[in-house]
This record gives sequence, structure tokens and C-alpha cells, in this order.
Amino acid sequence: MAKIAFLEIKYWIVILSVFIFSSCKSSQKSDFSARSTRQDSGKIAAIRLTVITLAREQIGKKYQRSSKGPKTFDCSGLVHYVFNRMEMPMAASAMDQCNSGKKIELDEAQDGDLIFFGGKDNITHVGIITVNKKNQLMMVHSSSSRGVIEENVLESDYWLRRMKYITKLTSYKKEKDISLKN
Repeated sequence: MAKIAFLEIKYWIVILSVFIFSSCKSSQKSDFSARSTRQDSGKIAAIRLTVITLAREQIGKKYQRSSKGPKTFDCSGLVHYVFNRMEMPMAASAMDQCNSGKKIELDEAQDGDLIFFGGKDNITHVGIITVNKKNQLMMVHSSSSRGVIEENVLESDYWLRRMKYITKLTSYKKEKDISLKN
């Protein structure tokens, strides 16, 4: 009888040990996941900041149709140049750039996301969002009349009437770590 009681106690100790250790293991896993998520969001923030910095460095350069830099740009060429400097391959045309990204709503837009403009069935222009706050939607883009500039989309009836899509920066594939190579 004592031997049966001892075996039952031993059985319950093993069951409790398995339960305790498996609980510890899963809590460690979720802690690791939380740490990993924080690190990833830090990397994404660094990428966003670098995209904006690279775009702003081009302000003042002249517009030239079909130019992808580094001395002159058209709108899609500016995006192509900045993203390639980040080792994020980017299509050459604004339409293809739009089609290759994940579309999001304006209230989800963040620094570094792309904003597209056009008519009923086409995309004719692209810019890089630098600020999205109440009463301020700033973008760096290459304007055919003013070259590379930063301006508030919300203060321009021209851009407001033509705004079509916003695509998420993180939906474009990054090949390597951040690089500032030419």
C-alpha cells in the first residue's frame, strides 16, 4: 500500500515538473518574441529615417525626364535612386512602383512610405512621405517645374485632386542591411 502511494506521488511530481518546465519554456519564447519584435521595429525605424534622409539630400537637384540620378531626377527616378541606395530593388516607373507595394490607408501612412498620384486609370507621379500629422502630409518628390522639393500635399489642391494610393515602405523587399553606398 505504501509502495502504491509512493508511486502516485512520484507520478504527480513528474506531471507537475513537466507542466512547470513547459510553462517556463513558453514564457521564455514569448519574451524572446517580444524582444525580437522590438528589435525589428528599431530596424524599421532606422530604415525609415535613412530613406527620408537620403531623399532630403536630393532637394535642390533639377528635374530631368527619365533620369534616375544622381545629379537629376524624375519622380520615379528619385524613388528608384533612394531605394537602390538602401539595397531595396525598385521598379523604374511610378506605375510599377505602385503595383509592387502593399496599399494602405492615409491614416496608416508613415515616414518613408510612398504616395502615388494620377488620373482615373493611371499613375503619373510618386513621392516619398516625410511627415504625416494632422494638417501636414509632407513628401519629397521631383517636380517637373521645380526639381526635387519637399512640400505639404494637404496645401495643394493640385495634389489632393490627384492623390490615388499610399504604399507601405516595409512591403518592398530589402536585400541586405542598411547601406549608404552609391
